[in-house]
Amino acid sequence: MPTLYLIPTLLADDTANQVLPPHTQGIIEQTDAYFVENIRSAGGLSVG
Repeated sequence: MPTLYLIPTLLADDTANQVLPPHTQGIIEQTDAYFVENIRSAGGLSVG
């Protein structure tokens, strides 16, 4: 069964390593598709 992950939007650029737990960062790296409300605010989710 597919899983839906709700990933928080980062408030500041380049802070993912400081505010997202390693487990969440791993999920972001393995995810192939994202559904976002605002593409501009979702851009901060680039991890890796």
